[in-house]
Amino acid sequence: MMEVLGKFLHTLIELSAILLEMVGVFIILGTAVRTGICVFRRKGKVTLLLGHGISLALEYLLASEVLHTLVATDTTALLQVGMTMVLRAAMTLLIHWETHAAEKHMKEDEKEKAEKSAKTEQESA
Repeated sequence: MMEVLGKFLHTLIELSAILLEMVGVFIILGTAVRTGICVFRRKGKVTLLLGHGISLALEYLLASEVLHTLVATDTTALLQVGMTMVLRAAMTLLIHWETHAAEKHMKEDEKEKAEKSAKTEQESA
């Protein structure tokens, strides 16, 4: 009985990990298409859209790796999963930091533009 339950749990974890990986891949593909359209239309904040999409996809992929740690059978598999998790977490943090800096820079640019337009309105009045 316990053996059957263990196999069922192992299968459920593997299927869940695959599902999370598929969601991550679809997010990356959808983001790539969406930002590609924005590039050709020359509108939108492409860098931010791409960064947010990749960051979200990496979160799903990281969740999949957490599930893989539950079914790792030996230390080699556990080390491989652990290193993959470390790399994905580092990429997530880097992309998050990069998009945060880009958002801050864009807000500052918008603020400067608003100040300049207000200043030109005052001078023309």
